[in-house]
Amino acid sequence: LAAAASLGAAAGVALIVRQLRQRRGSGNGAVARHKHSPGDAGRVDLAASSLLVTLRELGFEDARLLLVRECERFLDFTIDCAPGDADALVRSRFDAGRRLACAVDAEAVSPTRVQLKLSRFQRLAGMLLDRQDPSSGVLLLPVGATEDGIYYLNLKATGSALVTGGEIETSQVLSSWLSSLSTLHPADKLSLMAGGSGQDNIVGRIPRFSEGETDTRSIEQLAADLEEEIVSRQSSVDRGSRPLIVALLLLSGKGMDELTRLETAVHRGPEHGIFTICVAQQPVDVT
Repeated sequence: LAAAASLGAAAGVALIVRQLRQRRGSGNGAVARHKHSPGDAGRVDLAASSLLVTLRELGFEDARLLLVRECERFLDFTIDCAPGDADALVRSRFDAGRRLACAVDAEAVSPTRVQLKLSRFQRLAGMLLDRQDPSSGVLLLPVGATEDGIYYLNLKATGSALVTGGEIETSQVLSSWLSSLSTLHPADKLSLMAGGSGQDNIVGRIPRFSEGETDTRSIEQLAADLEEEIVSRQSSVDRGSRPLIVALLLLSGKGMDELTRLETAVHRGPEHGIFTICVAQQPVDVT
């Protein structure tokens, strides 16, 4: 997967799916076997949730986790923060390290963005945190791997994602994403809704969170259902206790028209715990 352009109209992230050739080197395998192999999504999820809770305790309530890079010996976090907070967050790295019981390095790459690197884990203090707090969680999606590590996108921060590619590639990516979400989040905390064209070809290949929880419908019906859910959560006093929703939208050849119909859900959904993943097998112009 290659991170492409910002999904301007939907304020999310666009991803282009490409079939990646597996690279095999004659000497690389022997080296990799005796090193820690990245790919532990549970460990990454725990560290990410713990880091966000720690940042809030240190006064950085507006900090958002965008991307995680998991390497053999460290985790690298891309953090967005309020204007002017970047330098203060960097200065707080030692306090964060004491709370998380690990080494924390930090670098301000802009007034609103910081790179945090966690290493030398003795224990994860996050194991002692209340994981039932929905405000402390993340929705991590594995979006690719290079020689530098495995990358995870936080859907809770971006709000939406657009994936384009062939049927086989997109179904493989969605299977990986939904498997990760269902493994890391219990069914009573996260539910899936799906709609659009080609459901039998793609949705049928994707593992359900549990039997009967995945419901498919047209884009129009799904958009209306999501809008109704947003209105319901706006007026509900217990909206914080409702499960998060990931809406999977399978676009047809009229991708931009369908995205326009989903504008309310894409823009207003994240603040109410509703996140969207749009899939198109043809290129979609989102400029």
